[in-house]
Amino acid sequence: MQHVCRPNLLAGLPIDKTGEISRFAISRQRRDMDSRTDMLLRLALMRGVLEASLEAGITHWCAVMENSLLRLLRQASVRFDPIGPAIEYKGLRQPAIANIGQILSRGEVERPEFWSYVTDGGRLAVPELGYRRLLPALQEPAMERRAA
Repeated sequence: MQHVCRPNLLAGLPIDKTGEISRFAISRQRRDMDSRTDMLLRLALMRGVLEASLEAGITHWCAVMENSLLRLLRQASVRFDPIGPAIEYKGLRQPAIANIGQILSRGEVERPEFWSYVTDGGRLAVPELGYRRLLPALQEPAMERRAA
């Protein structure tokens, strides 16, 4: 990404904790699958990327992706913020960045079924990634709710 984008686009990112995931691709041979299978495959890729990020101490992602892929990821509450204009790089691509903790925190609220799969039931949603639980009702066991 650093080779195809203007240097100032990545300013402010913690470079030592940022990983590029631009090659987030599914083989063309698999393109004939139904949309549910396609989404599950993308979520499995995201889960692998999340696990690798945790192991490597990565807290931010950057990518140069097609707008169609960015839209598909948004459906699963995985939002990248566009930075700068779209560029010509193996087709028209949008440079974008994401804070992993924000993706996890927001995903738990917006798409809990996807969040549960991608985080392996919460195992991969850890403070080291910047994850912060936004659902107070889920923070405490049912005991607190019964006392009310």
